[in-house]
Amino acid sequence: MKMKKPKFVVLRGRPTSGKSSISKLLKERLCAVSPQIKIEEEPDKSVIYDQKFYRSLVKKFSEKIKELVEKNDVVQERYIYSNIVNEFLLEGKINKIPKDIIKPDKIIYLTADLYEIERRFKKRKKRSKRECIENVRKMMKVYEKILPKNKTIKINTTNRDPENAVNEIIERLDK
Repeated sequence: MKMKKPKFVVLRGRPTSGKSSISKLLKERLCAVSPQIKIEEEPDKSVIYDQKFYRSLVKKFSEKIKELVEKNDVVQERYIYSNIVNEFLLEGKINKIPKDIIKPDKIIYLTADLYEIERRFKKRKKRSKRECIENVRKMMKVYEKILPKNKTIKINTTNRDPENAVNEIIERLDK
């Protein structure tokens, strides 16, 4: 099912909420694309985040998205919103969204109940130090502040398979 006109959709949400699985299915169902950018340098893995690096990466993605959205629907799993949340966790302040990047038409905010997130955390083989309920609560508060209410579709993935969540997303995008 193709959306009526090309759109730029961003998926964001709590850790373990299903972003990767849902993003893959959503791209398939919408015949959408995601920008592919060759990353020539990676930040030091011992540092949680090299924010300057990630901000510059978002700018590159934004430029590529501007090109792609002219002809295609674009579904992007990570974008500036995750940078802002991570900066808050590191610095304790909410930074502004740069004016020179393309803004999404819709943001799909995936969530799950806290007990479900903890259960999913335990199933992960690799778990980062940031993946704890305390950080998830902080992240939720920041996302609630920075995501524009008129563009955000909130989907709870607790006790749902990704296909079911994607069906609801597509239905709500078409409205």
